[in-house]
Amino acid sequence: MMIRAAMDVFWRSLKDAWEELIPLALVNLVWFASWGLPLALIPSSRSSILTLALVLLGLLGGAVCTSGLYHVSDRVAHGKTARFEDWREGVRLFWKQGLLWLLGNVLVLALVVWNIAFYGQNITAAWGVFLQGIWLALALFWLTMQIYFWPMLLRLEKPSVFTAWRFSAMLIVASPFFTFFITTFTLLVLIISLATGVVLGVLGGTATAVLGSNAVLTLLYTLGKIENPRPPVGE
Repeated sequence: MMIRAAMDVFWRSLKDAWEELIPLALVNLVWFASWGLPLALIPSSRSSILTLALVLLGLLGGAVCTSGLYHVSDRVAHGKTARFEDWREGVRLFWKQGLLWLLGNVLVLALVVWNIAFYGQNITAAWGVFLQGIWLALALFWLTMQIYFWPMLLRLEKPSVFTAWRFSAMLIVASPFFTFFITTFTLLVLIISLATGVVLGVLGGTATAVLGSNAVLTLLYTLGKIENPRPPVGE
């Protein structure tokens, strides 16, 4: 049943992305440029300070623009028309949460890398490998939480990054098999996007965002937490 539900979400998301292709492509291009252009300039940088500035610009710009991207994708997941004005509204409403989301991810990444390196250098026995495996598993769990984070944040009356992360973790625990298949489909879209390049610039970000939004709405509806986000016509 979980396979079928995940497949339904996947195909519905592809259909949504296709039907709103033009506005989603425009939003995706802005999002892609927000972090892609600064990072593309790094090879031509001749100083470490400029390189650091470009990295920070890419990270900050990408985080802020991601808030707008998911705001648009959430509308699409509800069966509404995507508009570029909605992206600007999302940035205006959630840019602070975007920066906190970025900060949290950087801190978690640093913590994971430090612990894996520490146990690898200081504990050579099987315990070291075991502890490294635990931290790697935690990192994978954290990355999976990000699929649900933004759609969950947009459901909150008072948008809180910590609450959104907590509820994202709860959704994973509540439906691990569904999450596994959604994660697989998300990775598939990302791999295709990275392999082609063109897809990443045109629709990669918005496609994965719509997929995550549809997945969260489906889970919340299945768990009885929300009404049908797409009621049949006439109801």
